[in-house]
Amino acid sequence: MKQDQTDIRNFYDDFAAAQLENGVNERLYACFKRLKKLGIAKAEHVLELGCGVGSFTGLLQSVLPAGALEAVDLSPASIELAQSRIGASAKFTAADILHYQPHAPQFDIIILLDVIEHIPLEQHDELWKHYAPKLKTGGRLVINLPNPAYLEWEQTQKPEQLQILDQPVPINQLLRQLFQTGLTLLQFETYTIWSENDYHFIVFEKAPAYEEKLIRKSAPFLTKLQLKAHHYWLKWRFRY
Repeated sequence: MKQDQTDIRNFYDDFAAAQLENGVNERLYACFKRLKKLGIAKAEHVLELGCGVGSFTGLLQSVLPAGALEAVDLSPASIELAQSRIGASAKFTAADILHYQPHAPQFDIIILLDVIEHIPLEQHDELWKHYAPKLKTGGRLVINLPNPAYLEWEQTQKPEQLQILDQPVPINQLLRQLFQTGLTLLQFETYTIWSENDYHFIVFEKAPAYEEKLIRKSAPFLTKLQLKAHHYWLKWRFRY
């Protein structure tokens, strides 16, 4: 059943206190570690969509001393709490992310952590068409979401744990829609937080034109020696 936008906004206004109490949990920290590996500390402009009360925003702010950080959420109550916690180091806006017009023209990283499963599937195509052009060349779109098989299980076994709109997102649909925007898949990881294989971490890139960069030419001297030694070991070990 289609949810009224006002009902959804009111739900997340009421949900803000629970988010505040949860703070930085295992899921948020797992995503933070993965973003650091992606090189987020070098980003100049970062956009977090569906920021809630700012728990993850605070983690981002800690590694973006010189970067500009925008954070958006549908819930005005959540944004008010986030702004009071984080201060002026991030620009917070209460808005429907489907229609939000960012302050920066383009971003190095756009982040949606456990957001798209709460947006009706019929609006996902519009969402990606809205934000894909807002990535710089080489920019990344980062998505974290529940494994759809896990969420389907929750719908039947633990429906009381779900939010007002909590739907499995078919991965084939997600890939198809984002490929149609011109983005390429950089990383897809199924990982475990609370239940085995309960989450997906997915990264898309607005890839620049391909340029050959031979590792053996650009690597440090010691690395070149290691690569050469490994090459000769393979020849010796697998003599087929």
